[in-house]
Amino acid sequence: MKIRGQRGQALLEVLISTIILAIVIVGLISGMQAGIWGTKRVDERTTAINLVQSQMEYVKAQPYQLYTMTRVTPLRAKDTAKSRRTCCPLVFL
Repeated sequence: MKIRGQRGQALLEVLISTIILAIVIVGLISGMQAGIWGTKRVDERTTAINLVQSQMEYVKAQPYQLYTMTRVTPLRAKDTAKSRRTCCPLVFL
């Protein structure tokens, strides 16, 4: 039994529920995207920390005399990148 004025009300209810569902899904997707971005950032930071710790362990493992017996000369502007790499092995250029 239909009541007068209820024509199309079911269609309106379906439309409103679809809109609400779409809003919820968009919120979930953006939350997942933020989580993925955060995970990527943490992964990059962990990689950087591990690289720094590895380099520090390398420096600590070197004998002290290695650094005290060598003569360090300041680099000039005309020095090439190749000569910088040979005289300073820990500097990444």
